[in-house]
Amino acid sequence: MTVKSAVAAIEILQGKYDSIVDDLLKFYHSEIVIVKQLNLEALKRTGDDNNFEGNKRFNRIALPQIIERTAKFIPHSSV
Repeated sequence: MTVKSAVAAIEILQGKYDSIVDDLLKFYHSEIVIVKQLNLEALKRTGDDNNFEGNKRFNRIALPQIIERTAKFIPHSSV
């Protein structure tokens, strides 16, 4: 759903591609920081870094798929 919604937004708002991708990058960076922290806490607590909440958050991070599916909308100047 993350990929589909992002692709739809980019398709509708092609002129704002750079801004949308910048916002996605900021969001994913903040999420990966949280995922790493959750997994570190799980590792310290249980000896296992396979943290359910961390994995659930990590599964929302789909930027490569979004870029792949929206490549046709990327202005040459953005590359």
